[in-house]
Amino acid sequence: MKNRLLILLLLPMLVVGCKSRPVKPDHQTVSSRPPVKTDGATQPLSGAISYPYRPSETKVFDLIHTRLDVRFDWEREQLMGKAMLTMRPWFAPVDELVLDAKGFLVHQVAIVTGDDLQTLKYTYDNAHLVIQLDHKYAREETLQVFIDYTARPTELDSLVSEEAAEDQGLYFINPRGETPGKPRQIWTQGESHGSPAWFPTFDTPNQRCTDEIYITVADSFKTLSNGLLVDSKNNADGSRTDHWRMDLPHAPYLFMMAIGNYAVVKDQWRGREVSYYVEPEYARYAKLVFGETPAMMEFFSTRLGVDFAWPKYAQVVVRDFVSGAMENTSATTHYGRLQHDAREHLDNPEEDIISHELFHQWFGDLVTCESWANLSLNEGFATYGEYLWIEHRHGMDEATSHLLGDRAGYLRSSARGVYPIIRYHHKGADAMFDAHSYAKGGQVLHMLRKQVGDDAFFAALKRYLTQHAYDHVEIHELRLAFEAVTGQDLNWFFDQWFLQPGHPELALTHAYTAGKYSLRVQQLQDLKASPVFKLPIALDYVVGQQHRRIQVWMETADTTFEFAVNAAPSHVAFDPDHNLLCRLRTVEGMTDEAWVHQLKEGEGYAQKAEAIERMSDPETGIADYKSVLALSQDRYWGTRMLALTPQQEPADDYLVAAVPMALKLVDDSKSYVRVAAISLLGEQAAYLQRADNAGLRQQVQARLQRAVDDSSYAVSKVALETCYSIDSLSGQALAERFMNGKEKHLSGTIARILRASNSDKALPYILAQLKDPTVGLSVKTSILRGFGEWLDHRSVAEKTEGTTVLKDLVANSQERWLCFFAVQALSEMPKNPEVKSFFDAQLKDEEDNFVKAAMQRYVDKF
Repeated sequence: MKNRLLILLLLPMLVVGCKSRPVKPDHQTVSSRPPVKTDGATQPLSGAISYPYRPSETKVFDLIHTRLDVRFDWEREQLMGKAMLTMRPWFAPVDELVLDAKGFLVHQVAIVTGDDLQTLKYTYDNAHLVIQLDHKYAREETLQVFIDYTARPTELDSLVSEEAAEDQGLYFINPRGETPGKPRQIWTQGESHGSPAWFPTFDTPNQRCTDEIYITVADSFKTLSNGLLVDSKNNADGSRTDHWRMDLPHAPYLFMMAIGNYAVVKDQWRGREVSYYVEPEYARYAKLVFGETPAMMEFFSTRLGVDFAWPKYAQVVVRDFVSGAMENTSATTHYGRLQHDAREHLDNPEEDIISHELFHQWFGDLVTCESWANLSLNEGFATYGEYLWIEHRHGMDEATSHLLGDRAGYLRSSARGVYPIIRYHHKGADAMFDAHSYAKGGQVLHMLRKQVGDDAFFAALKRYLTQHAYDHVEIHELRLAFEAVTGQDLNWFFDQWFLQPGHPELALTHAYTAGKYSLRVQQLQDLKASPVFKLPIALDYVVGQQHRRIQVWMETADTTFEFAVNAAPSHVAFDPDHNLLCRLRTVEGMTDEAWVHQLKEGEGYAQKAEAIERMSDPETGIADYKSVLALSQDRYWGTRMLALTPQQEPADDYLVAAVPMALKLVDDSKSYVRVAAISLLGEQAAYLQRADNAGLRQQVQARLQRAVDDSSYAVSKVALETCYSIDSLSGQALAERFMNGKEKHLSGTIARILRASNSDKALPYILAQLKDPTVGLSVKTSILRGFGEWLDHRSVAEKTEGTTVLKDLVANSQERWLCFFAVQALSEMPKNPEVKSFFDAQLKDEEDNFVKAAMQRYVDKF
């Protein structure tokens, strides 16, 4: 059900932990069974090496400086550019220069000699510009090459390949002003192979250079690029040329431009400019959204012992961005959701993405992975940067919640295959941007921190950043920094976690006999795909009033740990802070009473979360629901949400307590808790609809109707939907009351309710929202989900009217996601003969491969 799904989506944020107080360990004995046979345990998962080996690119030249002079043809979506590249041979003498350049019209190639240009011979295949130099250059010689060109990024699929077109590099948004209410913008995206679509370069992360860009635009536009704006000149034709310069070397994939009608909101950190580029109507919210940036810069600089390196830091929000955000050096690009009002901010403050991209300014920009195989040295660190900021600003509960949310994401993805984090055999650069490089990389860094301790961890990071500043690295340089600081051989850790695939899949068996407690731990992962992991394991246990912690090591696939105790422990918590990246497949020998004790007395939120998960197992049910409901009074909002965990076949005595508790939490200070509380009430609609609960139902409905006006958009939407689930007639009436209001965020929910109630008002309302330029993209895509299936069962006249609007969206909308969901809606009408013929015709002209693929999937079925 939708309400239950909402709870389950929120729960991964809640599995968090607290730091336990120090205790003296009890005596322990360890007995090990013979290890499981591990033939091939050090080999990657079968198929992982079927991809080609992708080494770091050989450096024939050392790129020193890139100078660009660019202007734009908005009508043709082209860039007219002049590039001056300064370089020297890396080592061997060379008389040929090969540059990456995608889809250009090349007008002139020349060597620069003083003030003169000497034309050079070249060949060009639309992907590589091969230039014959005027003589063989030795490594002591510096040369400058001039290229006059036109970039045609929207034509890459025909000029180069569809694969190349995925890295379009340069994007024109609403270039001809055809979409009402949508700004005209230009922005770039270099990672991983986009930069050569708008300037000639060496397209590899192990190159670095300084740069300057002269950007000529209409005077009404603002521009942004790397480094500082050193000059701005008004031209006689009414245009303006801005000169941006970055005097510190960085990789070409981190070059950027953004152009648009922006309001620039200024901030500062230690005297350096910090700025936020947003559309003018969002200027008053810019500091609400981005205002923590200077504090993040201070925290990261202090914690790492290495100051933010760049001359300024800007963040710009663009329309139709191709990903969440991009850490261009000194100027991060964000997708549209970072542009929001105060009410949206309550539900999605986006601090994680802001901190992630900022942490990249150290890990990825200052120190850059030398090849995409080592991508986690960028992305794993940035993912862990989110954790570090949350830990600092919001505390341990929130930080561990975030950490374990990432862990759950990685574990879900691992069902599709496990690979080494650092892998030289891969399909291509884009394939490296996955849960292994991001989430698993962050998890492994957290375990490394716990392994060596905070002092050594941050001292090693300082050494790593200092030694390799403005340079490129591979994984072994990180290991050597940690070994130099700690004096330890950490090859075992880096080998099993970074260079081997997989993670431990564990089975635990608890047992107590007189005076002795034993815990058997078995590693059940496929040992032909993953190694036997060497694991440091913490165990917390409670005997009487004493909480104890011991540390043990697992080095075989099947190990039993034994320790003497004075009495049977009330509970024993394995990995109590949930620091280990592992999956617990089974836990045997822990009684219901032990889980309840862990829930009440376990030190740390992680233990509460684990106890709730085990106690609400569908096979065993809740052992003690009163203990669960008591969590609704906890200081941490995540714990309060745990009290709202959906129950399996709840008994009436549970509901008598749970429904009033949920009703009370509808007034909680945290919007996530209010959403979960309302969702729980929706889950219990059948209970509330019983005749003997009429009074309670009326009380709940009255409170939910007030919640529709909540300060949180998320709360108001779920309140309206829950009103309908409890009482469809009053819920429909409430939805119709809001139909003509200004609360556009409710449009998707209103549309679903009108569709579910088969209201005659449904289709006119839906079509009006889809045509309304003031309705946001996310709301429109929400409306389109399931719309085609519903429309397929309406009258012929309604079906024709709705299909006409959907076809118009596919053919004419400039919003790729709106096109995509309109295609999906049409695909939900398989018996409509117009759909296939329309798709067949549209495929010939559609330029967006993402939308084309959606249409092709439908056509292929027939």
